[in-house]
Amino acid sequence: MAIFFRLSIAPILVYGAAEALARGLNLLALPLLTHFFSVSEYGQIALLTSLVGMVGLFANCGLSNAAHRFYFDAPANESCRNEIISAGFFGVVFLSGASIVLSIGIIYTAKSTGLWNIGQIPIALLAIVSVMPLQILQYGQDVMRLYSAHWRYFFVAVFRNIVVISIALALVVYFNTGVLGYFIGVILGNIVLLPLVMFGLNKAVTRRPNSIQIKRLVRYGYPFIFVGMAQLLISSIDMWMLGMLKSDADVGFYSIGIKLASMVSFVNTAFSLAWSPQILRLQAEDQNYREKVGQILIRLIALLVFAAASISILVPHIFTLFFPEEYGSLTVVVSTLSFSVAIIGTAQITGLGMIFEKRSDMIAKATWIVAFISVVTSATMVSLFGLLGAAISNLTTSLTLTLVYFFVTQRIHSLVFNKKEIINLIFQCAVIFTTCIILNLFANSTLTLFGKLSCLIVLFVWLYRKGKLSNILQYK
Repeated sequence: MAIFFRLSIAPILVYGAAEALARGLNLLALPLLTHFFSVSEYGQIALLTSLVGMVGLFANCGLSNAAHRFYFDAPANESCRNEIISAGFFGVVFLSGASIVLSIGIIYTAKSTGLWNIGQIPIALLAIVSVMPLQILQYGQDVMRLYSAHWRYFFVAVFRNIVVISIALALVVYFNTGVLGYFIGVILGNIVLLPLVMFGLNKAVTRRPNSIQIKRLVRYGYPFIFVGMAQLLISSIDMWMLGMLKSDADVGFYSIGIKLASMVSFVNTAFSLAWSPQILRLQAEDQNYREKVGQILIRLIALLVFAAASISILVPHIFTLFFPEEYGSLTVVVSTLSFSVAIIGTAQITGLGMIFEKRSDMIAKATWIVAFISVVTSATMVSLFGLLGAAISNLTTSLTLTLVYFFVTQRIHSLVFNKKEIINLIFQCAVIFTTCIILNLFANSTLTLFGKLSCLIVLFVWLYRKGKLSNILQYK
């Protein structure tokens, strides 16, 4: 089993590089887009992207999660496992089409009743249509992880972003298509990669889908719609509250802050992509998996906190170098959001007990409890403190979510954690967060940059000497 974990480092590095390059390209394009879109237009893009995410939840219906869950439960032969992959594919195609048709009907109804005020209808419809190629491509990438096709996943993830960004920028810059051109780029960028994904699925996808398998996958996966809705509500409620209580400009500012803070999730995503297909195998093959998961959580927290501190400290200088004055300085907001992203990254481990017990319904219930809390918190904090209030609400919600997951996990399928080590690490994280906020209150200069980098080096050495930055999948 130790060999198994050492071999898992290779896919983590590949997935991490894929996510770093893909998101890095998005971040490099971000300053360019801010020069061609007003803050209000960028806010409109953020809201429509959130809408696409909501429709995508129904289009996917948790089929990717279900395929992963049942793939290793199936008899270890190619035919049975191919049936699962094929059923998931046909389910995604059918549900994507149905979700698009239903969404278009809802949009026109909302427009006729005067409830629609999120951009122009043609742009919204184009954004909705992008759901189908996006979901098929995403399902294909999930299957690549099951097949351990790390490098094919790498190519698709990176090249897809290059195509999307290139087309979108060309349309916006040379043809002055505005927000419409941005979403055309999204659609075409996903369509270009579909042949490669279909080639990878060709052996598994049958001509006639197995209706029994589809029903089985949907039965397990549909609660993830509610999980996803709750998670989307948690992640986007602050933007919607800013739009309702403040202005589209505040939404634009906040969405920029979210994108910068999301750099922390490079670590989280790389870990998740490599580990999630293997965790069920670990449970099946190792009697001491409960203790090993606890050890891995400690290292994941330390790594995410270091990433959050790095982004928090360097963001003021990124703004100064690359962003127009219109977007102002969001240093404290981004610092808060960075630590929020780090905290939410731990939920993939604190919620493992529900995965082990196949209780997707409990994941949905727990997430919705937190979603309702997030609505109340967001409305209160945004009305009182505006942008900073939205960031504080985001941080509070992330902490609440992982704690609720942890509580439920310990009730139904407990994992073994070193309580003293967890408490010490929480205290240390609070100190690091406070230090980062204080450092960002100083004016930008070469001297302050040198001081911040010195603090980062001290933090890295300290965590390393404590053994918190050793192999994240290593255990005693």
